[in-house]
Amino acid sequence: MTVLPAQVEADEESVCTSSQVVLIIDQSQSMDLRNDPNDLRFYIPMYVADILARNYINARMTANRLDRPMTVQMAVIQFASKATIGLDWTTISPVDYAAWQGQRDQILAQGLLTADDYLSMVPLISNGTNMQAAFDKVAELIDRAAPQVEGCPRRTYLMLTDGNPDSNGDPIREPLLGEYMDNVKSLVDGKLLGDGSALYVTAINDSSDNYWRVTEKYWMGITHESERTELDEPERAAKVSTRAEIGLRMSNIVNFRLDRGVVNAQVGPNVVPPYLERVIFTFFKPDRDNVIELTDPQGRVLTAGPDVVVTGLDEGIQTIELIRPEPGIYQLATTASSGDYYITKDMIFIKTSMQSDMSRLYQFGCFPIEISLVDSENRPIPRYDDPRYALKVEATLKSAASGESMALPLAYDSATGKITGIFTPVYTGDNQLSITAVAMDDYQEKWTVLKPPFADFDLYVDRLVISTGEAENAENSACSPAQYSPINMPVQFIVAGSGVPVNLCVKPEIEVKGKSFESLQVIGPDADGVYTLSGLPQNSGEQSLLITAVGANPTSGQLVDIATASTSVALQPGHQYDLSIHDMGMRTSGLLNWLNRQMTKINGDPEPDVRVIGRQLFFTRPQVTLKASLMEGNTPAQSSDLLPVAQLVPQQGEAVQADGWQYSDGVWNAVFQSVPLGQYDLQLTYPAAPCGAHIQVNQTLRTVRVVAGLGEWIVWLVLGLLALIGLVLLICWLLCRFWNPASGWIGVLDNNNHTVWKFTLEGSSCWNLEKPAVVNCSIVRIKIYGVFHIRGFYRLRIYCLDPNTNREKLVIDVIVNLKELNTRVGGYRIKWVQDLNQLPF
Repeated sequence: MTVLPAQVEADEESVCTSSQVVLIIDQSQSMDLRNDPNDLRFYIPMYVADILARNYINARMTANRLDRPMTVQMAVIQFASKATIGLDWTTISPVDYAAWQGQRDQILAQGLLTADDYLSMVPLISNGTNMQAAFDKVAELIDRAAPQVEGCPRRTYLMLTDGNPDSNGDPIREPLLGEYMDNVKSLVDGKLLGDGSALYVTAINDSSDNYWRVTEKYWMGITHESERTELDEPERAAKVSTRAEIGLRMSNIVNFRLDRGVVNAQVGPNVVPPYLERVIFTFFKPDRDNVIELTDPQGRVLTAGPDVVVTGLDEGIQTIELIRPEPGIYQLATTASSGDYYITKDMIFIKTSMQSDMSRLYQFGCFPIEISLVDSENRPIPRYDDPRYALKVEATLKSAASGESMALPLAYDSATGKITGIFTPVYTGDNQLSITAVAMDDYQEKWTVLKPPFADFDLYVDRLVISTGEAENAENSACSPAQYSPINMPVQFIVAGSGVPVNLCVKPEIEVKGKSFESLQVIGPDADGVYTLSGLPQNSGEQSLLITAVGANPTSGQLVDIATASTSVALQPGHQYDLSIHDMGMRTSGLLNWLNRQMTKINGDPEPDVRVIGRQLFFTRPQVTLKASLMEGNTPAQSSDLLPVAQLVPQQGEAVQADGWQYSDGVWNAVFQSVPLGQYDLQLTYPAAPCGAHIQVNQTLRTVRVVAGLGEWIVWLVLGLLALIGLVLLICWLLCRFWNPASGWIGVLDNNNHTVWKFTLEGSSCWNLEKPAVVNCSIVRIKIYGVFHIRGFYRLRIYCLDPNTNREKLVIDVIVNLKELNTRVGGYRIKWVQDLNQLPF
């Protein structure tokens, strides 16, 4: 992106950057005696020169091709009955206000412009009013100037007269007046009014209007008043009736021709907005001794000083110029008692200065931008802490070729006084950066501080091209690119104008087409901005590739073409192999598969691709065999050099490597010997394929779990069950032995209340209390269950001898509290006591 000089395009409105202003001043005695006694005609030339100089100084800092400072030349013709050059062509292009003051003093010293110079003019111009002589002298100036090209330079003629030609002091009357004015018109049309030129006649006449009323119609034709179409253009021929109107009209004409404008100011409060470089109050006086006075927002009357320039206190036009004024409400006052005066306010806002390098920018790059807000002397603007004066910035970048615009995320930093941001140019060629900045004044009114085209930069966005490197064999860099073998090719974007490789800020969409390729894709970029094009060629020989890149507009999302490139790749004939790793060992099934799946869930392990039996019964280890097939087309290939080295890698411990591959009946087998139980990753390490060979691998196995066979599971389940039973019995015994609360004695008493049998309750006897045979006792067995019952309740079972069958017979089966046990069975009473002495003997 480059800041461009001014350009003139034939199919657009030409932008002229040079201007010529010629003042034609009537110095006849009627001006002196009657129509301009205030001598404004002597102040007007330097007043116009001040406007031109001020415009140049404040425009020279901008990079805008429309607001570029014009090369301004000014000349002054003084005439009466004759005409002379009061100021020859003078270029007004001061670098700053100090330089202009020096040039201004030089102009006043060398030219014939002021009342003090009038006596020097009289011998040269005599007395009378000869307009033809004046325009002849203007034609001489034009003949010595560079010719106009398509209306450039832009010429403005300002004539100040009292309106009527005369000869030897006598006004020319009709019909000679008509002939005379027709000659003037022919001279003006033929010599002066080319494209982009305009003549403005300002008549000064007393209230009798003796001169102007007879020549007005002629001046209307000479100035082509009827062709004035712009509403804000001043009248091309007009009479002014007051002294103040003279200066005001000259100001309006010059500012209009410079595409600038001023506003009227009123006595009383006047707002001065922020971000002004200068504000000029111009007082067009009714009387020379009238003045204006300005009071700042703090109530101080402003007098001449470093930041306040006051001119024309005793002249017909007074100015008060504030340099870098403080924003706020100022009070304007005047000593003029008559309402016949004018005051204008000319506000010159700050300019922009590009600080960042805009000469190496390209499409879809990311570039920082830094624009300073400065005055005409390149000084930064004052910092405003008042939030009311915050500057709101909007910026757009517009493509000249496509007409597309995009908003840029720029913002103003009050701490640095700069507009900064990062932007991505999208459209190549000429672009225009336009900045608009708005601030508020003390009345909460908006002021456009920066606006297009006065805050524009002409920029150039370089286009990108696609550069490709040499294609390489992706599998073996020592081999040439070959059929069936993936290739890699470096792809990079470079700037068309410089050939410099670049990184893009927006990731492009890159499409690659090639009829003889599969899986074409572009990945990247790397840190150096290099992309990698990969593909699988299906044919040999010279094969073509078409690469197309587009990028998305970061604001609208619209796709924009970046670049297209064609390239070719030379491919050697090759071989295509299909390797399938498809099976392994004895897979589990049925119940064994279900058992192992449950164990996987319990342990929280990932589900493997396959489970294989790696042990039949404890130490019996069958071989774990990996199976593969290697095909070229429909034919089995028997080259073991193309097969990988296979390993089973556990999470911890050493890897188990398979034996070498063995071929049998179209299938390759690799055996793993003595694989411990556990979960493994199947890792395949492929040897470098020979040049021209490509192996397409279909590997369905990634994780393998080696498990025990069903027989080992059964043994473990039986052992586990037995261990569980033993554990339960052990627990019960321990509880009976050490935790049986039913300790004490069980006694069997006869009808005489004598104890015929007693039994000690201990932990080991809680299951079965068995009474031996007792003579004449029908109780055969007593069983007490319930060591696990709570609160002292137990199950009591009493068995008696059935006299009929002579077998045990259950006669009592109750839940009782042993402490309350006192049960009769067949003439006997059963009783529990805690103390043996409690049993009767």
